[in-house]
Amino acid sequence: MPDAPETHYTRSADGTNLAYQVSGKGPLELVLMPTGGFPIDLRSEETGFVRLRKRLGSFSRTVWVDARGGGASEGDPRDSLAGEISDADFTAVLDTMGFERPVLMAEQFAGGRAIHFSATHPERVSALILVNSFAHYVRKDDYPWGVPPDNIDRFAAAVSERWATGAAVEVIAPSRVADERFEPGMHDRHD
Repeated sequence: MPDAPETHYTRSADGTNLAYQVSGKGPLELVLMPTGGFPIDLRSEETGFVRLRKRLGSFSRTVWVDARGGGASEGDPRDSLAGEISDADFTAVLDTMGFERPVLMAEQFAGGRAIHFSATHPERVSALILVNSFAHYVRKDDYPWGVPPDNIDRFAAAVSERWATGAAVEVIAPSRVADERFEPGMHDRHD
């Protein structure tokens, strides 16, 4: 699409290439933490996303990031979980952009990474916005709201099966059930 922002790359501390895009010219610095669900290169094909990007761009300079191992970013996606590697990845993006204290916005699985980064680097974050997210995915003695450890494998298998059959679209985007761009494996296509 002619309106799509250019994809840029920066290197994390360990040399891994991380993909990001920048949109908007507003005074607020905003970083959208990656969910790993939809690569940044495909987002401009979705009209709803284009509207969101334009709206955010009216008041912010927004950075959209592909997590390590997702989309156009290199690396192992398991390394993009909260911790030192994830923190180094976000620090690399912030430093490349020259962002001192942006607002971090994270949804779903990216919430844990955003919370971890905000807690361990409070001097680098001015605000944290969480959407449909959680602090920790797996239940622990001091965190009773997560998925029980005994159920993780069953839960992951159920999600994978649902996603592979296309049934996830009914839950995630019911208005897009008939849209072939939302079929399973759509981002694996190269036609």
